[in-house]
Amino acid sequence: MATLNGSVISPVYSWVTPFQNFISGGLWSEDCGSNAVRYLDFDTQVQKFVDIKIESKCCQKYGICGEQFVTDISFDKNGKVSATRFRFSHTPVHYQDDFIKDLILTRRVADLFSEKLIPKKALPALPKEKSLHQRVLSALGAENSLTEEKAPIAFTYSLFYVFYDQYTYIRGVLAQNAFLGVAAVILSLQVLSSLSIAVIIGVCVFLVLFQLMGCMWLLNEFFGGYPM
Repeated sequence: MATLNGSVISPVYSWVTPFQNFISGGLWSEDCGSNAVRYLDFDTQVQKFVDIKIESKCCQKYGICGEQFVTDISFDKNGKVSATRFRFSHTPVHYQDDFIKDLILTRRVADLFSEKLIPKKALPALPKEKSLHQRVLSALGAENSLTEEKAPIAFTYSLFYVFYDQYTYIRGVLAQNAFLGVAAVILSLQVLSSLSIAVIIGVCVFLVLFQLMGCMWLLNEFFGGYPM
């Protein structure tokens, strides 16, 4: 993430490096208690790590400060690590293309990072009774495809991602809706009249849509995009 110099400002705040120093030990072993946690399980080690106060000698002298990452590591009710995060800041951006580019770049890095992660095997969950809405979708073969198994292991998020995420797929949605609309017009007119008339009117409808898209593109070029 830190290699995206045009998009991300260094440093990327990560708890991994100081945690690895904490459990591996060194000159700080006595002050940080590294020897006592070396043979503990991973979740307990992380809990001990976030308990290291900023005012402690371990932090002030050796830079191993677990308390500053307490909001970056989430534990479940059993004390197991359920989720973690890295924090970073974007370079200042002003225009729509810059926002979209930052979103795409950080998402690509997260996807590459996800491929190297090995997810923990969760305990089998008890079967839950489906709601009426879920049963109807299941009968129609239209269940939600984003299941827990298919959800991304790592992902990026920021405030402006919520809005600009639509620009990563809006062109495809526009083309799909336009062709479906033209196809519906042709099919309807073919039933009511003849195929030749349906094709002519369908081409006219497509040209109207194409003209509208051209006008929108021209206005966007004229005004230079939407400045933020």
